[in-house]
Amino acid sequence: MGVPFPEDTRELKIVGEAVTSIASATNGQVKLALSSLPPNQTGTGLAKKIFDGELDGGLVMGNDIASLHPDALVYAIPFTFKSYEQVDYVRRHLDAGILQKLSAGPYEALGVVEGGFAYVMSSQAVASADDWRKRKIWVPAEGEFSECLVRLGLKAVVLPLGGVRTGLGDGTVDTVIAPAPVAILQRWHTKIKKVFDVPFLYTYGIWIVRDDALNKLPADEQKIVRESLSRSCRELSTAIRERNDEGRDVLVSWGHEFVAPDAAMQKQWEQWAEEVWQHLGKEHKPTAEVEDELRERIRAFGKRKEPKGAVQLDRG
Repeated sequence: MGVPFPEDTRELKIVGEAVTSIASATNGQVKLALSSLPPNQTGTGLAKKIFDGELDGGLVMGNDIASLHPDALVYAIPFTFKSYEQVDYVRRHLDAGILQKLSAGPYEALGVVEGGFAYVMSSQAVASADDWRKRKIWVPAEGEFSECLVRLGLKAVVLPLGGVRTGLGDGTVDTVIAPAPVAILQRWHTKIKKVFDVPFLYTYGIWIVRDDALNKLPADEQKIVRESLSRSCRELSTAIRERNDEGRDVLVSWGHEFVAPDAAMQKQWEQWAEEVWQHLGKEHKPTAEVEDELRERIRAFGKRKEPKGAVQLDRG
């Protein structure tokens, strides 16, 4: 199983506990080995190994999710969400259907794992749309995300993950879009001072298992694997949300300025949101059915109050 977490993290410990639970519940008949993420690498290599059959499954993150189904990236469209409460409400209604669609192919999707909100963080001003247009925003590779920024009139600069901190230091880039824990882990926080205090996008992964691997197991052992890994997805989401809350608190304590949008920037934000939806590439554009349901759930969210906390998806 491929997991995009470095060694000695609470996230990897949670997955390790699931592996131990599966081995115990199957009397040692099912033993999962974990392939974790080396330092300064993204999860793309792990995803490719799953798709190529080198790994039996694992957590697929970021744009790699688009390879599973167009609806898989529906939560990751920029400018869509404004709060975790809003995300929780929407996911409570959409998760099950999306996981079912993803499971119609050569994989079974067992759960969504939250990665947290990615924020625009910069060494320079980010208060206005004009400020944003002057920024040099880091992207890990050319593709849908970099094209999205360019279509909005923003500057995207491609650098490998390991070169971002140096780039922030020498001015090659002055802005990153990332969850707070990632900025801290990569030590980008030492080069940035301002955080635009509205989420740019919601990050997450989807835990999949290859059908050809799962189907080799007896039905009772399949059930144990499904239940254990699904539970692990919920526990990971809770732990990662806590880590994101802690990360924000750390940035505040270190004196980073969280910049609230003014009325003009809020209006620009809404305009950009619609432009993003209009120009999504075919591989990244959700089906009309799921897009409509997402928009309806966002509208409905404003009319009711949902309990706080990470999504607890019951897959029975």
